[in-house]
Amino acid sequence: MKTNLLWKGTWLAWVCFGALATQAQSLTQTLPLQSGWNAVFLEVEPADPAPNAVFAGTPVDVVARYFPRTSSVQFISDPADAPWNEPGWGVWYASGRPESVVSSLHAIHGQKAYLVHAAADHVWRLTGNASFARLRWQADSFNLLGFAVDEQSPPTFDRFFAGAGGRIGQRIYRLGAGGKWQPVTAPATTRLRSGEAYWVYCQGRTDYQGPLDVTVPGLGELDFGVAGAALEIQFLNASSDPASVAVEVVSTRGDLPLARVTRDLTTLQTSYPDLPPLTTFSAVAPGRMDFLRLQVRREAMTAVEQVRLLKLTSSQGVRYWIPVRAQRADLAPQP
Repeated sequence: MKTNLLWKGTWLAWVCFGALATQAQSLTQTLPLQSGWNAVFLEVEPADPAPNAVFAGTPVDVVARYFPRTSSVQFISDPADAPWNEPGWGVWYASGRPESVVSSLHAIHGQKAYLVHAAADHVWRLTGNASFARLRWQADSFNLLGFAVDEQSPPTFDRFFAGAGGRIGQRIYRLGAGGKWQPVTAPATTRLRSGEAYWVYCQGRTDYQGPLDVTVPGLGELDFGVAGAALEIQFLNASSDPASVAVEVVSTRGDLPLARVTRDLTTLQTSYPDLPPLTTFSAVAPGRMDFLRLQVRREAMTAVEQVRLLKLTSSQGVRYWIPVRAQRADLAPQP
């Protein structure tokens, strides 16, 4: 009963983010771990990825990650019987365990799913850098992964996978009480949980990202570099219903100054107003794409490198963190 109360009573805080004042990209992800096995999806990149550092001060003693291979994988019904020596698996054991000498998992990264064993109930708070990543599906196989969904109002499994054409969402397993994988039998009423990982079967090849397909140029962030002027975030409504999209600026000290590039179709004039705290797209039609085009105000930068963090949410229950970065070379110390 204690375990059930832990999961039910604290799930709304499963992933609570708070921006730190000194780094616009830094967030804290909060995950309540129950005694035994937990399936978690990390959305922050630890500053020190070494498992000994990541799990310091926690009762976590075993962590496993599956590295996708070319052959299909069948999910393991009970993590306690996990064949960690099988190809594709990496495992870390805490130093207090005799198996620690055979640990094969040497780094913990964000935007990845893990099986985490805790010796006791624990609220784990992990601070790291935010990042953006697209889903990568292994065809004709189970995939162990999590999804970027809103903490307070996530979508149901049916709604999230509705646009996948039947390739994904037909077979989903969630880690239940007692550490056993259980099938999701009521996807129309069962909601995803932010910070939770699942085994999801993918039939054939697909690039499906969910009801809102977001594309960001660059690897994990919007990077203007030292010379880039304008970049855009694209989003496609992959659902069958109109969707609203909001882009919120997470404000901290030393933010990167940004402008929104807007085009007046009547006058054919382009303007560059400061990016407001909140930009909304009220009605993105099904199958239609919209975009937010940004320009860095490099002349207003006060440091060699500055960052900013954007929070993108949709009425479909999707939520992404998008870091933005730029450099100003002329402010660098001269030799």
